[in-house]
Amino acid sequence: MQTRFIYRILLPSLFAVFLFLASMFVYVIPDYRESLMDKKRETIRELTNTAWSVLNKLNGMVSDSLQIAEAQHEASLIISEMRYGSEMKDYFWITDTMPRMVMHPYRPQLNGMDLSEYEDMAGKKFFVEIVHLVDSTGDGFINYKWQWKDDSLMVVPKLSYVKAYEPWGWIVGTGIYVEDVKREIAQVTRQVVYSSIVITLLIAALIAYLARRNYTAELLRIRAQNQLKETLEKYKMLVEASPDGVLMTMENKVVYYNTWLTDMLGFGKESLDDSGQNPEQLLALVQMGLEESVSESGMKQLEVIAETSIRRKDGMLKEVIIHRSVFETSGKQGFIYTVKDVSKHMATQRELDVSLEKFRSIAGWMNLGVFRCTVERIPRIIEMNTTGVELLGFSSIDQIREIELLKLFHDIEEKRKVLKAIAADQQLQDMLVRVKIPDGGQRSLLLSLFPVMDHLGKLQFFDGILVDAYEHLSRRTGYDHAFSGNQLTPTLLLKPLLEFVSYPPVCVLDTPVETACRLMVMKQSDLVVVTDSKGSLLGVVTHGDISRRYVYPDKKRPVVISEIMSSPIVSISDQEMVVDAFSLMVSKQVSYVVVISGEGKPPAYVSLAGLTELRADTPEFLMNNIQQAVSLPELAEVVKKLPRIISQMLDSGAGALTSGKLISRITDQLTVRFIEEAIVEMGPPPAPFAFLVLGSEGRREQTLATDQDNAIIFDDNNLDNVNAVRKYFLALGKSVCSKLDQAGFPYCKGGVMAMNKDWCLGLDEIKERVSGWIGNPNPSELLQVSIFFDFRFVHGENILAEQLQQHCHAALRNKEVFFYNLASSLISLRPNLKANLKQEDEGKQSEGWDIKLPLMMITAVVRFWSLKYGITERGTPERLLALRSVDAISDSFYEEFLAAFRFLNHLRLLNQTKNLSMFQPASNVLNLASLTEMDRLMIKRILSAIQAHQSRLATEFRIS
Repeated sequence: MQTRFIYRILLPSLFAVFLFLASMFVYVIPDYRESLMDKKRETIRELTNTAWSVLNKLNGMVSDSLQIAEAQHEASLIISEMRYGSEMKDYFWITDTMPRMVMHPYRPQLNGMDLSEYEDMAGKKFFVEIVHLVDSTGDGFINYKWQWKDDSLMVVPKLSYVKAYEPWGWIVGTGIYVEDVKREIAQVTRQVVYSSIVITLLIAALIAYLARRNYTAELLRIRAQNQLKETLEKYKMLVEASPDGVLMTMENKVVYYNTWLTDMLGFGKESLDDSGQNPEQLLALVQMGLEESVSESGMKQLEVIAETSIRRKDGMLKEVIIHRSVFETSGKQGFIYTVKDVSKHMATQRELDVSLEKFRSIAGWMNLGVFRCTVERIPRIIEMNTTGVELLGFSSIDQIREIELLKLFHDIEEKRKVLKAIAADQQLQDMLVRVKIPDGGQRSLLLSLFPVMDHLGKLQFFDGILVDAYEHLSRRTGYDHAFSGNQLTPTLLLKPLLEFVSYPPVCVLDTPVETACRLMVMKQSDLVVVTDSKGSLLGVVTHGDISRRYVYPDKKRPVVISEIMSSPIVSISDQEMVVDAFSLMVSKQVSYVVVISGEGKPPAYVSLAGLTELRADTPEFLMNNIQQAVSLPELAEVVKKLPRIISQMLDSGAGALTSGKLISRITDQLTVRFIEEAIVEMGPPPAPFAFLVLGSEGRREQTLATDQDNAIIFDDNNLDNVNAVRKYFLALGKSVCSKLDQAGFPYCKGGVMAMNKDWCLGLDEIKERVSGWIGNPNPSELLQVSIFFDFRFVHGENILAEQLQQHCHAALRNKEVFFYNLASSLISLRPNLKANLKQEDEGKQSEGWDIKLPLMMITAVVRFWSLKYGITERGTPERLLALRSVDAISDSFYEEFLAAFRFLNHLRLLNQTKNLSMFQPASNVLNLASLTEMDRLMIKRILSAIQAHQSRLATEFRIS
């Protein structure tokens, strides 16, 4: 039977799989490889023809107005920007027939170079071969090795198509990387292999199924003979092995029971038959217990489970769980009753409930974060007091109950230590952990865990304590520096320690204490480092050491610092981070650590007080200080810290756009405060109003060289005396604008402010003015006026701003004359970078370059299309995204302009922070000598993109 199975089923199946695999690898994949290469060749041929057509078109435009050199330069510039491919990194290059490189976008150092001797890694002079190829056929394909796209460190095989442009003696080409084709072939091969595996598994399953059918009948026959004999024996063995009471019945007669059940029900451990009692008494007691807690319909079900009380022989009640299940043997149905004693478990549970109530009452008044968590594989918090909830940054216990304990931790190693302690039933004491809080920040806490056992010694749960690490350390070291929100920020904790060290005076052992004190005052140091004559560090003397130990100095002889110093020192390497120093302070219960550098370098130190003061350089602290400041001079001092915070944000990797939003948020906060103060001083406004911010603040794109642009609109409907109402709002605008000026946001040079009667108008008045701007546009004023369309509501009645917004969109609809004039104004802007760069290249001092102009052009272009398509967003990035979502701009336009906007803003803010650090006014003028070659290249590309879009506007609106 087995031989027949092998020859009739197994071998034909395996042969079919072999034929399938052979056909795929011998015929299909090679054909696919050749077909794919043909498609790639055709693709790069067509792409090269496209670039060739650019040369041909510009050559046809050569005339008196366009010299051939200018045409060649323009053609080289256009083709250098052309990209294709999935990553938009594939490119075109141009050589001449010498050969000499005319243009290569990724290897600009080759431009103008003689390539006669240039070889690839295989020694192939492929540029010379390209010239021979086009001389003989005019175009063709060539293989060589070249860098991978824009990665000059990776060299791979490449296939290129080249074509000669004879009028100029140029050769233009592009290519594909053979690695791309290999990857596609490898993907197809993998798919074939996976398909083969699936087919093989299917055939194996079919063979297994047939084999199973051959043997099933015989196995069933054998099992049927043994089943009846084994069933009862098996159940009896289970009954005897079970730690619970078990009763088996067949046709309502007891066929077996174990001694656990008889003992549980008060009959003793001896057999009922031996004692002359009827086993049916057991069945009656069990069924009675079920019927007390299960309904009549429930008893009719075959399988029943119930938590109930069963009455013992002596009349006592026993808390049990009864499980009735059904079984069949020899066509007869029987039941197995499993009776589990849970009386001890229920008593333990009641004790735990009492313990939980005690826990709640104790945790409620403790000045610590106290919690209880489960001991599952993934521990969960089940109870926590109010202090603990606040330490974790939540507002109520409902938010944190059942949360996974380990999800609160920031560091993976800290998670492992806590999980290891829970798994091993071990206690944790004052472990420093960093927990994540809901607002995205982190908090440093001390965690303690204590295992809690029941009366049998079994682990039930863990109780935990949370303490604010900073507060704990301050209390233990005697350092008291209270302020709102005293946690050290994550940004500060993860910075290099070396950025925050101070250098203390160094004294030898026999230095008098009075001398050491004078040195500490002179150097404004918190401590003195004590060394021996060889310079080895022995200890330190802090203010605390002096106050505790130098109380009654001996007048007969000077007290030296070796008598009061603390030793040994607590030290750390200067290569560590702030978090390591803070952790060491917590573990050693000190308020400082000495920082050890390499040989020959003096010792330094970092203190808890110093780290605390550095926390003031954070956006959150700055905004809290603005809220707490009580006078205008205080506010001005707070705002002066803004450039330093922006500089730190840029250094830490925060984008310029984020920094701009922060500046705008602070300006908004000040504006709202000044408005509310003015209303308190002047009395309630006589009409509903809306305070609007315009320009860069309206777009949330302010910089450190920003001024204020704002306006007030008020409801002038049904007013008896508009002038009186306007007088109130002009006074309000003057109060707000003057305070903003004193706080560090100067007046607008163009007078676009709410204190100006031209920008303090009734709603109907401003609507009429907007209609005039749109219906009868003045080209010379359009760019200045257009910043009004960036307005954003800040305070007052938002409904007025919404009505003005609706009017603007309705007025702009189908106003082609307005958009024609606005486009003309955009086309007229020309940032003169090339002249400045030429002066720099010639060794002359240029006047610098105003980066605000290209940024203004980008925002103006994006604003133009946003107005054209009815986009309501204000910020430039948000407008670009909205325009792309309605297909008003292409993906490439979106990516190009967004990247340009971010890059220029970053350069602008870096330049302004540098100006301010040198005690110069923040400026938009860049010193071109400070720019890197990459910066210059990026700026040139950005300007080319802007000019290309200006050309598009000129074409679309037919502007000469």
